[in-house]
Amino acid sequence: MKMNGMEMWKYWVTNYIFDFGIYVIMAIIFFLFGYFVIDITYFTKTTWVLQIIIFTGWGFSQIGLAFFWSAFIQKAKTASSNSFYVCTLLIIFSSWICHCNVHYHYCVQFQRDPLDQDRNLPIRSEPIPRFCFLQSCL
Repeated sequence: MKMNGMEMWKYWVTNYIFDFGIYVIMAIIFFLFGYFVIDITYFTKTTWVLQIIIFTGWGFSQIGLAFFWSAFIQKAKTASSNSFYVCTLLIIFSSWICHCNVHYHYCVQFQRDPLDQDRNLPIRSEPIPRFCFLQSCL
């Protein structure tokens, strides 16, 4: 576009508006599905103003982060492989956090020492990685 005489700030503003428009459409579909189809308490009990603020802020941060990473990653193959590694690390990390959290609450509930590994949690409490945590991070 630069070769055709377009100024760079106009290019980036147009891309930002387009990406935010796509995000708004997806956020509306997400909200309608959660409110009417699944009937999730978050959507039914939380005020509309707060949800609009949260979804708008989330959209701004995600688009800004995507633009930031696009300055460093130029090829689609590199982006795919890097996102695979990040996702794998986030799955491992979130599973570890959830296991530690469940372990701590188990020890508090049954009045046991959290550092005594022999008597606590006979089986691993979180065998399945937390994919919801992973998706929230991406």
